[in-house]
Amino acid sequence: MVDGLGSQKFQLIVTNPPYVAAGDPHLSQGDLRFEPNSALVAANKGFADIDHIIQQAPQYLRSNGALMIEHGFQQAQEIRHIFQTCGYSKVGSRKDLAGNDRVTFGYKL
Repeated sequence: MVDGLGSQKFQLIVTNPPYVAAGDPHLSQGDLRFEPNSALVAANKGFADIDHIIQQAPQYLRSNGALMIEHGFQQAQEIRHIFQTCGYSKVGSRKDLAGNDRVTFGYKL
């Protein structure tokens, strides 16, 4: 349980967790060079925090509540699989303005 949330339930949880794999070449390019690694990098090839959030979110979601996660442009398929494995329904992804899948979501049954 997250400190301070108690037994609160939410209809929607939106998150932008760290999702970049350690050693990703993008970390040394553009504005990312100035961001702290802790805000960008996650273990397990960038999936550790996402996996943790997907597994823990149902205890904070109301029935039919949704979890939406921003992620890297090549991670949508794996994240949809994690959502489905964890029992979410209506799992899908949405594209950014460049046409890349960048947000994936699922609903708690």
